[in-house]
Amino acid sequence: MKRIVLLLTLFICACNHFESKQQRAQDLVTHYLKSTLNDPDSYESVSFSKLYKLSNAVIFLNGKPDTITRNGWFEILHTYRAKNKFGGVITHKYWFQVDSSVTKVNCCYIGQHNEEEGNY
Repeated sequence: MKRIVLLLTLFICACNHFESKQQRAQDLVTHYLKSTLNDPDSYESVSFSKLYKLSNAVIFLNGKPDTITRNGWFEILHTYRAKNKFGGVITHKYWFQVDSSVTKVNCCYIGQHNEEEGNY
């Protein structure tokens, strides 16, 4: 009985240390912004979208098709406020790409996805 209680306790503790991919992505984006903003102390998160899984895309370079492989990568939309280099507080809305293991973030672009079609 003691073993079962001990194992159950260890399992519960271990599970509490794992963050969801959504939370890890939000933490990555926040850390990235705080390390790159003009005034990191002025950063204020407004909202995050859900984490979207990307699919491969075909683009045309010089009239020839080329495939962009994005298997397993994610995107997340983040709205935040921060001071610009002139001291004015600006609201920003950017898409960030996150790698498949949710350990690296690529900044960012302004764009729009069509959620109804599910194309990301």
